[in-house]
Amino acid sequence: GRLNKRGEGLVQIEMEQNQISITVSGSTVRVKNADGQVMEVYSITGEKVYTQRIESASKTFELNHLQRGYYIVKIGKFTRKIYLH
Repeated sequence: GRLNKRGEGLVQIEMEQNQISITVSGSTVRVKNADGQVMEVYSITGEKVYTQRIESASKTFELNHLQRGYYIVKIGKFTRKIYLH
């Protein structure tokens, strides 16, 4: 059992180093280091407007169906305010 526990610890450190990052360009949102998690996008009023599972280490989403303005992106415990234009 010891080797297994050490391995899990190493994975945890790796995940902390590879923090989730979000880049926005116009209405395109690029998410890195969130493989296997779910991205939720909320309007400023708190309404969920978009949900998508992230299936790769780097994923790009087109959110041009949403009106321009501020939104909240939530991926697990990670939360960030973005501006779509």
